This record gives sequence, structure tokens and C-alpha cells, in this order.
Amino acid sequence: MDRIAFYGTLETGDSEAVSRLLRDWLRTERLDMKVGRVGVEIVHEVEGFYLYCHETGSQPGMAPFYLLEGHLDGTLDTASARLKELARLCAERSIGRSLEYVQVNEDGDELSEQFTVS
Repeated sequence: MDRIAFYGTLETGDSEAVSRLLRDWLRTERLDMKVGRVGVEIVHEVEGFYLYCHETGSQPGMAPFYLLEGHLDGTLDTASARLKELARLCAERSIGRSLEYVQVNEDGDELSEQFTVS
């Protein structure tokens, strides 16, 4: 089975909006959330899927946002469909986003070109 790494940003500083978004996207009520050094951190891990999302430190003149990264087992087409669903949910909630994905090996070395979800 292929492994696909994904990365992105969610352009909001609202931790409740991010947690609702991720719960709906992942179709789960269970997210591991904690307050980290900088802000809220969210982790979701099940067989074949890992997500880590965290609030960035705010800089003067910059709006707060969340970084997300993770991986899933499946094909590039599977990753594209899942991330397009996340992008659709973001659009419905007026949350800006940037999402990219790439096929990787077990060591995390890239095996394909990098794709952007539009």
C-alpha cells in the first residue's frame, strides 16, 4: 500500500472552528486536543491515517492560523478525494486553506511530484 504525506494551513485562529471542521472531515467525535507551548494541538491517529494540527505563534501583523500535516495509506487518488472533501468543508465555513500532498516511502522520501488541492 502506498503512503501519502499531506501538509497545509487553515487560515483561522479559532480552535473551536478547527476542531469542528476536523471532526466533520474525519467523521469522528474523538480528537486528542491539548494546549501546547504555542497554542492548541490536535492529533488524530487510526490505522492507516495520522493527523497533527497545531496553532502557530502569532506574529505582529499576521492573522493566526493552523498548520496541519499527516499521512494516509492509499493512492494519490484516495488522498486527492479526501483532501478535496476537507477543502469543500473549509469553503462552506469560509476558512481559507492551502493543501498539498505527495507520495512518500517509509522513510518519508518523496516518490511523486507534489500536488496542490484547488
